Amino acid sequence: MNEKLVNYKNKFMDFWNTKTKTQKTIIASSAGSFIVIMILVSIFATKPNLVPLYSNLSPQETGQIKATLDSKGIKSEIINGGTTIKVPSGLVDTLTVELAAEGIPDSGEIYFSSFGEGGFGTTQEEFEMRKNAAVQSELKRLIKRFEGVQDAEVMISLPQQSVFIGEEQGTASASIVIYQKPGYKFKEDQIEGLYHLVSKSVSNLPIENIVITNQYFEHLDQKNLFAGNNGNAGVNFTEQYEIQKQVERDIQHQVQQMLGLMMGRDKVIVTVTADIDTSKVNTTSNIVKPIDEENMKGIAISAEKISESFVGDGAAGGQVGVGQNEIPNYPAQNGNGNGEYENIEERINYDVTRIMETVEGSPYKVKDLGIQVAINSTDLDDQTKQTLGAEIQNMLNGIIKTTIDNKEADLNGKVNVTWQAFNGIEPMPVPTFMNMVQNNIAMIIGGIILLLAVIIGLFMFLRRNKKKEAIEDLAPIPEGPIIDIPDVNEEQQTEASARRKQLEKLAKEKPDEFAKLLRSWLAED
Repeated sequence: MNEKLVNYKNKFMDFWNTKTKTQKTIIASSAGSFIVIMILVSIFATKPNLVPLYSNLSPQETGQIKATLDSKGIKSEIINGGTTIKVPSGLVDTLTVELAAEGIPDSGEIYFSSFGEGGFGTTQEEFEMRKNAAVQSELKRLIKRFEGVQDAEVMISLPQQSVFIGEEQGTASASIVIYQKPGYKFKEDQIEGLYHLVSKSVSNLPIENIVITNQYFEHLDQKNLFAGNNGNAGVNFTEQYEIQKQVERDIQHQVQQMLGLMMGRDKVIVTVTADIDTSKVNTTSNIVKPIDEENMKGIAISAEKISESFVGDGAAGGQVGVGQNEIPNYPAQNGNGNGEYENIEERINYDVTRIMETVEGSPYKVKDLGIQVAINSTDLDDQTKQTLGAEIQNMLNGIIKTTIDNKEADLNGKVNVTWQAFNGIEPMPVPTFMNMVQNNIAMIIGGIILLLAVIIGLFMFLRRNKKKEAIEDLAPIPEGPIIDIPDVNEEQQTEASARRKQLEKLAKEKPDEFAKLLRSWLAED
């Protein structure tokens, strides 16, 4: 066994000594790389593939799941600050079902499904507390299903129910903290839907009693829902600024386009300043009008006519009371008892048109508007400038009058037309070839490298095809009988040659004995 090992060692040393230094370096590095790769492969092959079993866990839930897995002898790993637990990939489905059957993870929250666990000894106060906690837990579970919500905390305050019928009941209130996912921003319709979800999930909970913030204590009320419900909706500074700039841009574009066609696009500069009123006013009017406006009469809805007459003794004679100390519409008394009495009374009730009109004001009004125009006066004489100035003034006054809210406003000073010689705009320098090369040096280098790669690939492809064709063109050489031709350099085996080989072998293997043999031969001679 030792002789074999020595032979293998000698063969390896003979092989190693025949190699150059470069070849030795390549062989050693290849062997070392192979060993490292095999070690890494063995490590990753024996390491179990762990995948998340649960995510977004509380520390209580993570500890509960970890203890259960350790009791079953299942390897697990906790990551993300204790919020995620990982298990081998082949056990995920089985563990999910088994843990769910055991009621794990149990967050300790109360849901409506756990109401039957209280027994018969539950008091009314305890029942109300459990009911409130269940509403909070169910609402929290609904909110966590929203896109972008990582977790949520819900606190609901319910009013004390009155035992007296007809007494006004109080309103509930809700405070919610939402933990947004990093980098996610809620849309306005999501926030509105969240407010309505909470309001409809709890009885007698108006939207104005709901407060929703994120983990950074930012109030999530982008659509100003509370102000809209109270009828006092307004516009914040950002929206007001955007409305003002939009009005100014639209009017500026309109005036610039109109004057540019008249004077030339590069000969007119227009600026517009606007004063926007964003206060929204709702007006309610009760209007009463006669149906017949020409005669100022309404339509008769009821009529009553009373006619009385009497002739004989004791009648009230004379004319109807028109004299002094007489009652109007009542006949005067004559001296004798004979007289004549007649009374005609007619009542007609008219109805008119009643109109209740509610006008909702515009979200914004243009209170004031100013337009400033600068025109290039080059090649224009004073007469032309005066004529054009008056025409431009009238046109711009018309635009202002139709835009502002007060149609009777004084337009003096709202338009300013200036005639000035423009210096012009310096033309951009024409880029030269060297400038283009300097600005696109990276793209040029990348293109050259890509072109060289394509050329080399095409050359190698064509060369390979030529080799393949040359090999295919070679005709197969027919095999014939093998003729043993002796080597001319091979020495004929004789007795003298055999002795010489023995001596050479002896000199190599046992030089001391070979030296003694030579001395003996020399002594004999």
